Formats: sequence, C-alpha cells, structure tokens
Amino acid sequence: MIRELAPAKLNIVLHVGPPRGDRLHPICSLFGSLELADEVELAPSGGHGDVVECPGVEGPNLVEAALAAFRQRAGAEALPPVRAVVDKRI
Repeated sequence: MIRELAPAKLNIVLHVGPPRGDRLHPICSLFGSLELADEVELAPSGGHGDVVECPGVEGPNLVEAALAAFRQRAGAEALPPVRAVVDKRI
C-alpha cells in the first residue's frame, strides 16, 4: 500500500496571454503552498480493473484520469489494477 499527501496550493498570480496559433493561451503562474492536503491511498485492487473511491465527489476525477493516462502511455500491463481511496480535506 502507498499513502501520500496531495498538498493544496493557492494561485497568487495568474497571467493569461493571448491565444497562440493552436488556440491555447500561454500562462504564467505563481503558486503558494498551503498546509491543507488530501490523502491518497493506493493498493492492489485484487480485481479486474481500477477502483477509485472519493467520498463526497461524484463523477470522473483526476485520479481516474491519471490512471487512464498512465495505462495509455505505459501499457495496461505496466501497473496491476489498483484501488485508490481519496480522503478529501481541501
């Protein structure tokens, strides 16, 4: 099992530039760290797929997106199915 904190950050300054040719905007940002943090716990799921539990948050979340992006890039076999539990504190 792996347990990590995901610290909060506060965007102190955000400058958004004009759109580029790809229609995205360049940004310049300055963040400050906060004492608040969510706790993320990962363990093998023992099943055939990933399980993400995030009480109080409905629908897709960043943990699901990160697991999907990792599997797409590294291959589905690179990581066994995991159970992720997110304790929202922020």
